[in-house]
This record gives sequence, C-alpha cells and structure tokens, in this order.
Amino acid sequence: VGGGQEDGFRSSTENVSGAISFAYSAKKMAADFDSNNAKVGGFKEKMLNLLQNSEIKDCFICNSDVNCSPYIVSLSFDKIKGEVLMLSLESDGVLISTGSACSSKKAGNRTLQAMGRTDSQIIGSVRISFSPYEDYDIDYIVNAIIKNVLNFILVSLPSTCQ
Repeated sequence: VGGGQEDGFRSSTENVSGAISFAYSAKKMAADFDSNNAKVGGFKEKMLNLLQNSEIKDCFICNSDVNCSPYIVSLSFDKIKGEVLMLSLESDGVLISTGSACSSKKAGNRTLQAMGRTDSQIIGSVRISFSPYEDYDIDYIVNAIIKNVLNFILVSLPSTCQ
C-alpha cells in the first residue's frame, strides 16, 4: 500500500538491480540451455534405465518419460506412501520430495489424477529433481531407492509389488 507508482501495483521505485540481475541470469540460462538439458537429461535417462531394469521395476509407475522435462522424474508407488519413502531416503542422504513446492499445501495431485493414477498411486508419488549445477551419483541414488523400497516390501507386503 502506498504511492501510485507502477500503475498502483507496487509502491516505491522500480527494482533496477533486480531487473538487471534477472536479465543477466536469463541470458546465462539461455546460453547454456542445450548443455544444461543434455546434462540433466543424462541423469534422468540413467536413473530411469537403472530403475526399469531393477528388481523393483514392477513396484512403480514412471509418470515422466524421457520426452518430459529432463529436470524432473516423477514415480508412483502403489503400496508405499511417498512421504514414507522420502523420509527413509533422507537417512541415506538422498533428498527427494512428494510434489512441487507450489502445491505442498494442497491435497491430491490433479496432474497425476488426469493421467489416470489411482488414489494409492497419487499418495505414493515422489518427485526427484536435477540441477545442471550439481553432479549426482545416480548409481548411489538408485541403489538407495531400491534398498528402501525392498526393505518396505519385506516388512509390509508380500514378496511382489503387484
């Protein structure tokens, strides 16, 4: 609330330093776009290949194939809550989430629902994000996912995920 600057949308003067910083960052991202996509795409492709050829391949559905954003892998587990998997992976130093930050306070997931996922698969969904400015040990991450899923299955479920 304040003056009439910015057509009444915000008080005070324009954020010149913020605009310059944003322009610099946008130019840098645009210049590195292809190499960044290739780098994170490699992480994603390796992760999906290892998971889809692992002993837990029947325990999850991949919600994001190689044609989706290379920055995100979304997996749905039918009989494992995403939050439980997220917390168990944290003890192995693998940090994932159960959804995007912008929907963290909302129940459900309209996108997964539109994809035909069941309520159990939506509750069991996790999201793994990549940054081109990090190097990931994909083998370690996948092995941690496999270990934690298998531990959960051995304790709570019959011998298969189906």
